[in-house]
Amino acid sequence: MRPNNADRRQHAANLSTQSATDRSRAQRLGSDPDELIDRIQKLRILLPAFAQETATARREAARLRSQNARLQRRLAELETRFGAGHEFGREDA
Repeated sequence: MRPNNADRRQHAANLSTQSATDRSRAQRLGSDPDELIDRIQKLRILLPAFAQETATARREAARLRSQNARLQRRLAELETRFGAGHEFGREDA
């Protein structure tokens, strides 16, 4: 479905408002060089921590994928051995 003219005008107005907000924010941030330097220093402290968290999360994800693959192989072995229709953990009545 193609957007109508009213939708297009609203989208353009939203973009205009957003860019004005971005310009206002940039002006506020750029008004004090000392504040900018302080923010950059804080980011330099935070970025290594974020990188470490990301690396840890990637390692954990890889470990979980490996464990999942191992469990899927074990399940396939059990299904082959006992038959796919057998319900594990249930006693035959």
